[in-house]
Amino acid sequence: MHYLEKELGAFLGQPEAFAFLDSSACDGFWFWDLENPEHEYMSAGFWRALGFDPAERKHLASEWQNLIFPEDGETALQNFRQHCEDTSFPYDQLVRYKTSDGGTVTVRCRGVAVREDGVPKRMLGSHTIIHDTRATEIDRELSQMLELSSDAILAYSEDSGVLRWNQGAEAMYGIPEAEAIGQDPNTLTQAEFGVSMHEIRTILDAGKTWTGDTKRKTRNGKVLITSTNIQRVEVSGGRTLLLQIDRDITERFEAQEKERHLTRELHHRVKNLFSIIQGLVRLSFRLARTNVGLADKICSRIDALAKAYALSMEPEHDKTVDLHTLVSQALVPFAKGEKTIQIEGDILPIAVNDISPLSLIINELATNASKYGALRTQDGRVSVNWGQDTDDNGRAVIRLIWSEQNAVSEDTKTPEVTGFGTRLMTLSAQQLNATLNQEWTNEGLNCTLAIPFAQQPQDRIEA
Repeated sequence: MHYLEKELGAFLGQPEAFAFLDSSACDGFWFWDLENPEHEYMSAGFWRALGFDPAERKHLASEWQNLIFPEDGETALQNFRQHCEDTSFPYDQLVRYKTSDGGTVTVRCRGVAVREDGVPKRMLGSHTIIHDTRATEIDRELSQMLELSSDAILAYSEDSGVLRWNQGAEAMYGIPEAEAIGQDPNTLTQAEFGVSMHEIRTILDAGKTWTGDTKRKTRNGKVLITSTNIQRVEVSGGRTLLLQIDRDITERFEAQEKERHLTRELHHRVKNLFSIIQGLVRLSFRLARTNVGLADKICSRIDALAKAYALSMEPEHDKTVDLHTLVSQALVPFAKGEKTIQIEGDILPIAVNDISPLSLIINELATNASKYGALRTQDGRVSVNWGQDTDDNGRAVIRLIWSEQNAVSEDTKTPEVTGFGTRLMTLSAQQLNATLNQEWTNEGLNCTLAIPFAQQPQDRIEA
């Protein structure tokens, strides 16, 4: 017994091998040693399907390579390489073989790489005959295979339309075979190939298989993305038909699109974050009257930005974050006790792009309160509340009010010189397209921020 046959026998005891073989209507299978690629075990059914005596064939890759159409062999080799590099890429294509009596069979060749520590070591595959020029009509076994496949498999001609429309096509597109017969299948499914039909016909006329992703619609209007294979095949009487196999890859395509979107969004956010940090550092040095404590001020502001950025990157905050979460997180480093800072307001969404400037404003208010206002005294208190309102122009806004109490300090009056913190809050308010008003009283600072808003609140939270 050949050593690969023994090894295959052991492998068939594994669940994935049974699952693979059970899902295929086989006309023979093969097991390939990728470490010694000249060695390949072909089952007896493999050779019988091509009309050869299995006892006369050797278990060498060259045995079948001499029978496959060269252009089809090249396609299979390219798909094999991509499958080895990417486990999600299926090794699945139509190829043509010469039979023992000079005929031609079109075979659906599928396979899966057997990996050790992620490295392909063996390749297990099966053959299913799709078309056989030795037969005068599609035989019973082919009909059964067509019907059992979950892929949409259809045969049609450019002048007569659909001649065969399997159950997989009915299930995928929601169109019964009786309605599909005689119709152009790609018009029926509103196919968008991404390339011209002239380019596809050129490939088919050269005896090659066209493969590509296609956008289609079901009867109820649902959009699908299919991996489509189209090949021209000969039938009795010298006629040719187009054999098409559509596999639904919508979920995989949408996952890839989401990943690309997230990558673009991440790039944009990181680029924007670095621009803001650069601006912070430059303005801090430009407006600082002394270098004392300058590094701490810059670090505090960058830390506020980092926390805002981390908040925006959480999965549940891909578009908005509720205002209570944003304010609460920004004030955590400044709270000295349960009643030091009181937060109250409706659950209102803040757009991701507004998180950074609003966080910077809250951080500046809290920093100033810690140094000069209510948060530096034992009895000092800060209340932050908000709700929906309209401004003087009738525009819907979120009106956020920062109010300090018991800020006994000589610094609780309007400063004569506008410092960097005030300049930063003004610039951040401009970025929000908001209005900012500050008033210093004997109790401390009162600050009102009116942010444009166009949505409805959900509930109210107090903390």
